[in-house]
Amino acid sequence: MDNKDINQIACHGRINILKRLADEIADSYEIEIVKEPSPVLIMMRVEESVENTIFNAGEIFAIECEVKVNGVSGFACIINENEYERAYYAALLSAVFKTNSPLNNRQLKALKKELDNINRKRCLEFGAIKSTRVKFEVMKA
Repeated sequence: MDNKDINQIACHGRINILKRLADEIADSYEIEIVKEPSPVLIMMRVEESVENTIFNAGEIFAIECEVKVNGVSGFACIINENEYERAYYAALLSAVFKTNSPLNNRQLKALKKELDNINRKRCLEFGAIKSTRVKFEVMKA
């Protein structure tokens, strides 16, 4: 499981699973909250598809949090205005996966199962979206 997988779980996983895992981590590790979950505005950068130029489309409201687990920093920035808990859980997971102390097999299995659920749900959503896709032809000058 890599950092991308952990971010997917933290951002899209069920909150009750993240809370249970955070409680187990809190029992096993020394946790220091460096920055409480707090609102921030971040600039959304977008690539324009015709000329392939990047521009700033506007600001997005997000929640960011930073923690230390056994002295190792973890950071999260969640794009949602009501996800203070999720930002904390994401920062916690980020830090734990940087430490030398691995999670136990049960915890890793729970994370893997949650990642599979997220991927399955995402495939269903993309399938529904793709069925409504319109194909445009581009005229060459």
